[in-house]
Amino acid sequence: MTIKPGFVDTLMAKDFKKGVLWAQPNDTATGITEGIEKKGDILYLPWFWRIIMAPIKLNPERFFKMLNLKLFI
Repeated sequence: MTIKPGFVDTLMAKDFKKGVLWAQPNDTATGITEGIEKKGDILYLPWFWRIIMAPIKLNPERFFKMLNLKLFI
């Protein structure tokens, strides 16, 4: 199973500004447990990340390489 959590409000992210896309750790843990029980292949948490990521997954990788994003600098 591949688990793809979105933003989780943990101590590691304490200095980030929180918004509607953030999930609580307990909710994420519960979702992971339920996903394992259902034996799925890919699990997005919270559920709405599947909708957010759908159009992104449709783009070819070369498109992202052309953007030359520097996210963690």
